[in-house]
Amino acid sequence: SLAAQYPAPLTEIANELGYSTRVFTSGDLERFSLRKMFFSRVREDNFSYFKDDEALVEKYIQSLRQRDAGNPAIDVLYLTSSHSPYRYPDSETVFRPIPSVEGAYALNKQIDPTPFKNDYLNSLHYLDSLISSIFSALRETSRFENTWIVITGDHGEEFNESGLGHWGHGSNFSQWQTGTPMIMNRARQRKGEVVQNKTLHKDQAPKLIQDL
Repeated sequence: SLAAQYPAPLTEIANELGYSTRVFTSGDLERFSLRKMFFSRVREDNFSYFKDDEALVEKYIQSLRQRDAGNPAIDVLYLTSSHSPYRYPDSETVFRPIPSVEGAYALNKQIDPTPFKNDYLNSLHYLDSLISSIFSALRETSRFENTWIVITGDHGEEFNESGLGHWGHGSNFSQWQTGTPMIMNRARQRKGEVVQNKTLHKDQAPKLIQDL
């Protein structure tokens, strides 16, 4: 396959430089050849699959406390709580109302989007809390200052913002479905900035490679 012939340079180069790469995922990385394309050099015992993001983050934090902080490593956490159907504990329901019927927009493309968008926002709120726990663990284990942190998504979500009946993702090439946020914190970074210009995910790999 093309994925096997053209693996991602970031993980290939990191492997050549002696980095160990671990993957923690609550999603299926076999879809779209994601595993072959991005993690062709990752050993089988460095893949960990979980039923949900809570279990994933708990295990990851535990691993941080047990691993030598001096060895170069790349850790990839693939969290799926914010992917439809949006999953989060009841305690994270801070945006209301939420849908009484999941996916009801499939039958009525012009239904009020508010409950469905709130459902999505609750899942993001939950992810924020999980990421905060990871940050705390990185600081606790004295890794935060020496770690590049990249947070992004593979697609956005649309809630009929255009009024054309498009929902979720994979149904339209709109700004709501193709645009994603990206937060990057460079090791030992002291000052942040907001970049307004558009970019691509692949543009970030050279930045990371330069710092390996």
